[in-house]
Amino acid sequence: MELQEEAFSALGQWKAVVRPIEQVNARIEHELGLRHSLCISGYEVLYLLASQRGRTPLTEICRHIDRSQPRVSRLIGQLEERGMVERSRADSDGRAFQIAITRKGRRALQASAETLLSILSEQDTLATTGFAPTKAPA
Repeated sequence: MELQEEAFSALGQWKAVVRPIEQVNARIEHELGLRHSLCISGYEVLYLLASQRGRTPLTEICRHIDRSQPRVSRLIGQLEERGMVERSRADSDGRAFQIAITRKGRRALQASAETLLSILSEQDTLATTGFAPTKAPA
C-alpha cells in the first residue's frame, strides 16, 4: 500500500502543477473563440501562414503545428469558411492543397495576438503558473 500512497501523492503534486496551466489554456481558448472565432491551433496556423511567402502546403502546416492531417484539414476548412485563409490545389500534385492567409486572416492574427498577450501578462496568470511572456527579438 505504501507504493500506491506514494504514487497517489506524486499524482497530486503533478496535478497541482498542471491544473493552473490547463485553466489558463482554457481561458485562452475561450477568449480567442469569443473575440476572434479562433482556437489556439487556428492562431498557430495563421501565424505560420503570415510568416511564409506565398502558399504553404497543408503537410507543412501539419508538421509545424504538430497536429494530424485530418485535424488540420478540418481547421483549415473552418478558417476558410470565416474568410481567414484561402485553399487551392497544388500545381504539382492535384491531390495536395496549398494554403494562404487572407487580409481578414492577418487582421484576426493581429487582434488575437493582442488578446493572447493580454491574458498571458495578467497577474492571475503570472501567480498561478509562474509564466511571463518574453518579447520577441527585434
